[in-house]
Amino acid sequence: MRRTAFLAAMCVLGAVTSARAESRSVRIDYEAAHACPDERRFVELTRDRIRPWATIDEHGELVARVRAEPEEGGFAGRLSLEDTAGTSLGVRAIQDADCEEVVLALALFLAVALEAEAANPHAAPSTRLEAPPGPSLEVTPPPARPRADARAPRPPPPAQKASAIDWRLVARAQGVTGRMPDAALGGAIALELGPRHRSSMLRPYGSLGIDAVPYSERREGRGQLELGWGAVFGRVCAGFDVSGRSDGAVGGWLEPWACGRAEAGGLQAASRGYAVNRTELLPWYAAGLEAGLAVRLSQLFSLGVFANAMAPIVRHELVLGDVRVFRAPIVTAEAGLELKVRIW
Repeated sequence: MRRTAFLAAMCVLGAVTSARAESRSVRIDYEAAHACPDERRFVELTRDRIRPWATIDEHGELVARVRAEPEEGGFAGRLSLEDTAGTSLGVRAIQDADCEEVVLALALFLAVALEAEAANPHAAPSTRLEAPPGPSLEVTPPPARPRADARAPRPPPPAQKASAIDWRLVARAQGVTGRMPDAALGGAIALELGPRHRSSMLRPYGSLGIDAVPYSERREGRGQLELGWGAVFGRVCAGFDVSGRSDGAVGGWLEPWACGRAEAGGLQAASRGYAVNRTELLPWYAAGLEAGLAVRLSQLFSLGVFANAMAPIVRHELVLGDVRVFRAPIVTAEAGLELKVRIW
């Protein structure tokens, strides 16, 4: 599908051989599903495939209406170009399983139309953006005015195939209780993987990371304890996207989510200031539930809050001399803030 759209765009761009006139200003009216690139990315894709053209203006002389919506088995895209009087200059439509491919094709179609409009600004509207008879991706080359000093526009570079997996980096800051003698501050970092595209608002995903309280101190009699806790954790989660717009277009949204979580690690304790000092590493294994709420700030970033409750499988004990200083409780907990960054 992408290769067909690319070859079609190449044919049209190769046919535009006249010197470039100044393009009319353009207003972009863009709406797309959550899984699709946002408006800024669409504009970047268009600009990458066309020689410089007029700055986008809210009151532009041309209006490009772009829609990318989910449908069964994939996404449907539609581009319509109009003048300020509302006269249609043509419509293009495309379908694909990957929304990024759909948006890329629509950007190619708009780039072709703008090149043709700049090269032949007085042509009849129907020659600028040919309306397709069906789902075919064939594009009819617009007529060009040949000139001696004409140069063909630079062909668009091939786009890279988008990954089917959504990769995110998760960073956390939290309060921890029950994993060591006193409540403490800790942090976590994890890699999260999930499907990039889905047909419903349910988003399954999983993550693997490291959770740690790097240092804590507690006084016991004449001496003190230096403590550190850490564990590797894994999660299997389900999130539910709550759109900020009823038409499903990109906008602000909330995502409540819930996870099953398991972790394995240990508590390290070192005594200082006693007649006999020692260091111990106590094992830690636990399983439990985690829940939270995320707010998407952009296509790349989201910020959220979370809390979990974990039941230790091994309830470790810390004994100093003949005194038991600490024993893990039946349920431990964490709560804090998290930042997610989409990295691929």
